[in-house]
Amino acid sequence: MRISEVARATGVSTPTVRYYMKQGLLMPPAVTSRNMAYYDPRCVEEIRLIKELQTKKYLPLAVIKLIMQHERSGQEPAHLVDMREVLGEMFQPLDMGGKSGRLTFAELIASSGVSGTVLKKMEALGLLLPVGSGRDKLYDDIDVNIARNIKELIDHGLTIKDLKVFNKYTEVIREIATTLHDRIHDQHKENSVRPVDLSIALNNLRSLLAVKVHRQVFMELMEHQK
Repeated sequence: MRISEVARATGVSTPTVRYYMKQGLLMPPAVTSRNMAYYDPRCVEEIRLIKELQTKKYLPLAVIKLIMQHERSGQEPAHLVDMREVLGEMFQPLDMGGKSGRLTFAELIASSGVSGTVLKKMEALGLLLPVGSGRDKLYDDIDVNIARNIKELIDHGLTIKDLKVFNKYTEVIREIATTLHDRIHDQHKENSVRPVDLSIALNNLRSLLAVKVHRQVFMELMEHQK
């Protein structure tokens, strides 16, 4: 199929088709001359899948690329369904008062109800995780809810400095997320663990360890007070 035919069949623009191809989301076309290339008809279904994962699962293109790679590797259908379920849940947007997508700092203030001064303190201590730098920093629904949650904790008597320890917690979560990513990515080699089961087990372990440590700390402190 010519690129114009692919675009018409999928409802996207020709620049979008080229962009998907350059990002490795589509199979490269067969180039027959300087100005002519033919795309495999399967590109139509792949583009439809890309749009579905974007609009229904809210997945970014980098994550969709991973799914597409597994699609082409001949993965079991059940494994692909599990992968989409896990990743779709991970990227599902939260309720943020009507706002969606990326937010500027001013929009973060308006959406979270937290002052700019307090937000800057949160960010300085690593409690907010924007993308970009300087004036190009952007925030999302998670940052809005983190800011709201931190404000609630402050209203209950904690200080920003009390919460600095969560910066270390984010590093632990990064390691957990890396483990999950690596296992999902390696399923084409060892198709023995369902991604959804792995995700649930990791989250359960994290929750159980948190409860266990809280119990131990309180018991130790109570012992010291005797």
